[in-house]
Amino acid sequence: MDAATVLLHGLPVTLASIVLVLAVVSGLASYVNGVRTKQFEPSLLAFAGEMASSIVAGLTVMFLGAWQDYPQALTCLVALAAANNGKEFMGLITQVIKHKINSIIGGSK
Repeated sequence: MDAATVLLHGLPVTLASIVLVLAVVSGLASYVNGVRTKQFEPSLLAFAGEMASSIVAGLTVMFLGAWQDYPQALTCLVALAAANNGKEFMGLITQVIKHKINSIIGGSK
């Protein structure tokens, strides 16, 4: 395996780079839009929060896409959409995980 094709668990470095760039651009756009619409006051904390949630959402989609063997273009498209709504996306993922855990725990009784 060469270094150009392996990042984590065999994910291509190019895919990870594209997803990270999309997530950062999306986080920046989300922050600027939030300040413009007065959703929050401009601050370093608000900026960091938007960036972190966008990056986590983008990387989550990247790993899910690799796990489900989605085409790279689809993974990038969904990562962009998820990163643009990072907080909402992560809330949805959290609900799905909680539901799955509860069904596993509840089903084992």
